[in-house]
Amino acid sequence: MEGISEDVDAMSEDAAAMQSPEGSVGAQRLRSETPIGDPLLVLGQSWAGELSGVAAAMDILGLSAASEEAYTQVINRYVLQQLRSLASGELDSAVLPRAQRLVCAGPLEFLRLVLGGGQHVELKVQEWQLRLTYLMLETLGALRSTDMFNIVIDYPESAPALQDLAMCLQHTNMAGQFAATFKAALQQRLLHAGAATADIIHTYVSTIRAMKQLDTSGLLLDVVSEPIRAYLRSRADTIRCIVSMLTEDPTDATNGASGSSLLEELQEQQQQQGL
Repeated sequence: MEGISEDVDAMSEDAAAMQSPEGSVGAQRLRSETPIGDPLLVLGQSWAGELSGVAAAMDILGLSAASEEAYTQVINRYVLQQLRSLASGELDSAVLPRAQRLVCAGPLEFLRLVLGGGQHVELKVQEWQLRLTYLMLETLGALRSTDMFNIVIDYPESAPALQDLAMCLQHTNMAGQFAATFKAALQQRLLHAGAATADIIHTYVSTIRAMKQLDTSGLLLDVVSEPIRAYLRSRADTIRCIVSMLTEDPTDATNGASGSSLLEELQEQQQQQGL
């Protein structure tokens, strides 16, 4: 789990360097502006004081352990709400670095107040930080998986969203969930009688390009693209559309570009099969 935090921290620095003209200085500023370690700064003095009083009362009544389920549910709901607000419709920028700061800062200081003081509390907080990081990766991964069809349509402008998703899949066991979610979206939004064959081929080409960035092994590509290939085989005009796209003027902004991409993908697949 420590490797997850290190990878996300590295991604945070890379994203800040790309988005800030100050490079690594921008990354340092972002970290320094995240008020971690002082509950009063993060939660507000009034609310933090009230929470400390409630926590003390729970401890006196011997209910501290019993309250864990309740505040765990509160934290989980908070993480989901914050990530939905942060990631929804945000496909042209990576949100994972911001998500880690957002998800960890408030809940960790909340936990410091709820759990009280002492060395054992800091150990519990460290455990919770790992739990929160994993929860963030699972939640953001699920949100990005739901957006995968739109990510494919907008690719390559949506490449930063793929960067988020790749990190989430790398550190969780969500590959199967991702494949099922994306295949369901393809069936609902693309593989039906109302979609033009040319549009399906365009989307197929974009899917290949996006999936190559997401998973360099090609295993997920084989899984999610099989329904598209099977549906194209069932269409009577598929061959005609492919030939038309391959013979279009390469300078054509739509068909020519897709035809060139399709030809490149077919040639690469043929080379791989010959190896």
